[in-house]
Amino acid sequence: MNREYLGESKAVLKHLGFLVDDYQMQFSFQSFEECKGFSGPVNTYSFYNKNGCFTLHQVVQRGEWGWYVSKDYHENQYDLLETEIRQNEFISTNGLSYKKMLKELAFCISNQISASNQFFGIKV
Repeated sequence: MNREYLGESKAVLKHLGFLVDDYQMQFSFQSFEECKGFSGPVNTYSFYNKNGCFTLHQVVQRGEWGWYVSKDYHENQYDLLETEIRQNEFISTNGLSYKKMLKELAFCISNQISASNQFFGIKV
């Protein structure tokens, strides 16, 4: 297991691990060599249950992060990228490090769950 995987998975789980601990969601990390013609690595961090899958999609070399939902968890990254969530509709991402983005995302998800027992359309 490489160091980058450990560090970023730890950061993702530090902020979003409550989905696993409190809501019994499953977590999966996957790494891919490319995405849509861009030579990777490309990493995915997925939280899923029987009601859907939320995936953080990271283009490592560019430092870009996307948020996606799909009906199910998949081992094919393109199936995980079923519906993109427009981050700027939920948090201000301007100038945020990925760790601060994760903190803001966790706050956003917690608020959605408190209000409706779901986040981004995924029931918990």
